[in-house]
Amino acid sequence: MSATTSRRIRPLRPALPLGKARVINHGAVQIAAPAASAPVSPAVSAEVVPALPKARTPWIVLLACAIAALINIPAAWAVGPVNASAAITLLVAVGFIACIPLLLRRPTRDRRLRGATVLGSAGTLHSARSVAATRRARVLPISLGLFLVYAGGRLMMDPAIEGIQNVAVFTMFILGIAFAAQGVTLERAARALQALRWTGVIVATLYFVTLAIGTQLYTARALALSALILLAPAIAMPASGLIMRLSPFLITGAIVSSLSRTASVIAVTLFAFFVVRLRRGNRLLLAIITLSIALVGVWLLVTTYEPLRERFLEGDNAADFGGLTINTSGRSVLWEMTLDSAAQSPIIGNGAGSASALISAHFTNISHPHNEYLRLYHDYGVIGLALFVWGFAALLGRVGRRAAHSDNPIHWAALIAMVAVALAATTDNVIIYPFVMLPLGALVGLSLGLPGEVAVSTPNPKKRVPARV
Repeated sequence: MSATTSRRIRPLRPALPLGKARVINHGAVQIAAPAASAPVSPAVSAEVVPALPKARTPWIVLLACAIAALINIPAAWAVGPVNASAAITLLVAVGFIACIPLLLRRPTRDRRLRGATVLGSAGTLHSARSVAATRRARVLPISLGLFLVYAGGRLMMDPAIEGIQNVAVFTMFILGIAFAAQGVTLERAARALQALRWTGVIVATLYFVTLAIGTQLYTARALALSALILLAPAIAMPASGLIMRLSPFLITGAIVSSLSRTASVIAVTLFAFFVVRLRRGNRLLLAIITLSIALVGVWLLVTTYEPLRERFLEGDNAADFGGLTINTSGRSVLWEMTLDSAAQSPIIGNGAGSASALISAHFTNISHPHNEYLRLYHDYGVIGLALFVWGFAALLGRVGRRAAHSDNPIHWAALIAMVAVALAATTDNVIIYPFVMLPLGALVGLSLGLPGEVAVSTPNPKKRVPARV
């Protein structure tokens, strides 16, 4: 045996039962196979681990990064009756719809695992692309698909420009999950997290630079909501290098500097998820301690940082929590108005975009109800609200189970981002922003798209779980 060959062969790990698999070398899969006709001596049997091709960042993640980096800059340019941001959103949504046949096409077995290598017990080298026989679970909940169809139907019944844009964002989010789930490997998921984290660093840096020179590149609320999604991979992914280690604090600093109250509270609270970087053990206790420290930090910010104090404690003071009056910036009036209007058609709703039309008709500088659950109820009725909430909760449950089982950063990033959006939707217009929902859809799709044997075979070092093939 030549020296070159010996360097590429190493002793086998303990034998696996037939029908079992495990992940080796960042996604390569070793399969226990029946012995071939030509027996191989145990002394010669070896596990061959060739160099894997460099993974590429998924195209949909690159698109999400571009839209997240632009945020609302294109909104300043008019394209006919809409702004450039709405035009881009509509163009992407139409492109996704046109590519639906690619999602319906039956995947070939050689596309299940790319760049992986399999060695049977007889010493025969196979491509892992041909052995991923496990049927991949359905990525999209049926309720989300039904919601998209229902929202499109309500739009056709009552067409409106604002409704078109809203449905286009829903399309980007829901179909974006499906597209992001195609051909996912651990390497591609890691590249996606790196790309999104770098996008967050760039966006936060640009925001601080523009603040320093006295100009405005992004609007404060849009920046804060977009940065919440970009904060998720910065928290979930272990960092190497000074910039990456500081990235969660840099992004959070930009959110707090925007003076967005809801986003600031959520961002500081999300620091409790830092415990996912640690080995399993006392994570729950550490999370409780971290969350307590974060809440104390929020309180100190609100009571000592004058701009935030004015935003929280001065104004209409419409909300009262334990004797502390909170400024809602008129949201209580918007919510009451939206609920009263929704009562006119509580089952099927008043039509896509009708909540924005209602608010715009009564206020000159406000066009949203600042509560996405009320928006869904007003525009699509109980039917639409139930379908969306049920589907989102189903996604949250699936991602949460994967995060708890495999401990992979992509699952934690998707879970953190979904929690942030669910919380922000109570006071902001988060689910109609493409720079929020497309990156979110990409993270969720990458999480759910990992093949089952890979998703469950990458736990922490203390526990390796075999997977069935």
